Formats: sequence, C-alpha cells, structure tokens
Amino acid sequence: NASPDFVMFVQSVVVKRLASLVDSGLLLGGDDHDLVNPYVVQAAMELCSNQSDIPSNNLLDAKDFEMAVNCVVKQLGGIGSLSIGDNTDLIVLMHALCFLVQSKTGFTAFAKLFAENVETFISLVKFLKMSLKSSNKEIQMSTITTMMTLLSTPHSESKEFKNRSEIQRSLKSMIISKDTCYDLKHIIYLHSLEDKRGSTCLLMETLKFLECLICTPGNITTSEETVQLLKEILADNQMMICLLSHNSRPVSSTTWKLFEQIVCTSDDAFVASMSLSALQDGEGAMLRQFHSALFHPEEKQRSISAKMVAVW
Repeated sequence: NASPDFVMFVQSVVVKRLASLVDSGLLLGGDDHDLVNPYVVQAAMELCSNQSDIPSNNLLDAKDFEMAVNCVVKQLGGIGSLSIGDNTDLIVLMHALCFLVQSKTGFTAFAKLFAENVETFISLVKFLKMSLKSSNKEIQMSTITTMMTLLSTPHSESKEFKNRSEIQRSLKSMIISKDTCYDLKHIIYLHSLEDKRGSTCLLMETLKFLECLICTPGNITTSEETVQLLKEILADNQMMICLLSHNSRPVSSTTWKLFEQIVCTSDDAFVASMSLSALQDGEGAMLRQFHSALFHPEEKQRSISAKMVAVW
C-alpha cells in the first residue's frame, strides 16, 4: 500500500496540473509525455481511491481544487459533438473528474460549483448522455464510471459529505432519465453476447452502475420512479438468463444480486407478472430452465436454473 505522503504527493501533482490549465483554455491532450494523459490520471485515481480520510497538507488548498473542477466540468460541458477532436481528450477529462470528486476537498469544490452554476451542470449532463450513446467502448465505459462516481455513496461518513445525499438526488434526477435507462439496457444486451463484439469490462461496469442505483445504500438517493423503471427494464427474463449464465463470475454474481433486489423489494403483483411472463414466454423460459435445473451437465447451470425457477 502507498504511504499517505506519497498519495498526497500524487494528488497534488495532478490537481495542480489540472488547475494550471484554467487560464490556458487548452483541452487536455493525450500526449504520452503529458502529466495528465489518461493512463497517468487513471493510475493516480486508482492509487488515491478509498484514501479520502488522508488529511490534506500544504501542497494543496481549496482554490486548487476549485480551479481544477471548474476546468474539467466546463470543458466537458462545452463539448457539443463526439466527432470533433480526439477521443483521448474526452476520456482523460472524465477520468480527471472522477479523480477530483473522490476526495473531500474535490467534492466540496464540485458541490460549490453545482450550487452556484446549475447551467454548467446541465451542460455536463447533456455531454454524459451524449457520450453514453457513443459507439466507442472506451468512451462509454468512462462515461458510466463518471456517472457512478458522481452518484455513488462515499466511503467516508464524515461531515464534509453531509450534503452529498441532497446533491446526489438532484444529479440523479438530471442524469437518470428514461432514455438513459434504455441506453444502459442496450449496452447490456449488446455486450452480454458471447461473441467478439461484447466487452465484459463494459458489461460489468454497467451492472455495477445499476447496482449503485437500486441496491443499498445507493438506492436511498434514487427516486422511487427511477427504481421502478430500472426494475421493469431489468425484469427481462431472456436478458437475465443470459447474464446469469455468463462465463464471467463477477457478471453472473452481480446480476444475481440485482435479480434478488428486484424480487425482494417489489410488490407481489410485480413479481407475479415476472413469473407469468416466464411461463408464457414464447421460447418456454420456465420449462427450459426447469429442464436445465434437472438435467444440464454443468453444475453451475443447474444451480442458476434452479434459482431462477424458484424465484419464478
């Protein structure tokens, strides 16, 4: 594990570099020698992850974070098309935003900007919704990671985060629209296919994002309407069977957690409709899974099928 001093040094280098770009008006580049190329920012973000309790030192102050957050949020919000510029620029900006808001001081700067300039955040949300529809897997994955970072419950329960729930509710109401939910479902459908088009990493990131929206503790700040919409989208028997049978254990286990959450937190009528849908499925979902639970040669599939039949 990295020492607190080293973590603070890495954080200070990246934040000061971001802050220095405010007056330059330059979009962050992907030059391998640039201190904030996507790989460096990603590595710094991972190093500082879960280190929000490390005290700040004299290398940084709130102004540095405010300048850096302003720089990143305004540049992302100013992007009107994904066809202009280098994809690397978009990715490094999203990584940088994640890096900034995971710290106490960074999130405070983020909250201040949100409170003082809602229009800036409307532009940011428009960009995130646009980039979620991108055909580029790296952009889609960075977008989902950014959304998840902004909307996830923080590791720290300190007083600095006491206003985070209110901000998260506002952000979720802006970001998680019906179109966004269906875009997420489209990503799941496309990347759950067992062929070369599917990206297991992107699929897993999407499922983790859904988990942070509808499972405890993230669902505390998700509106009931959004939770219900996500349940309806995920209550797709064909999709669930495909995900639960996925070769990646993290994918199948996260899917099962989502499936259990849907069943355990829904009313009887909703669960009954899922069961009826499985029974009336044109491909015989219920009967096929019942047969698999008894006779499939692989123990894993027998277990999955038995669980599905039990729930139905």
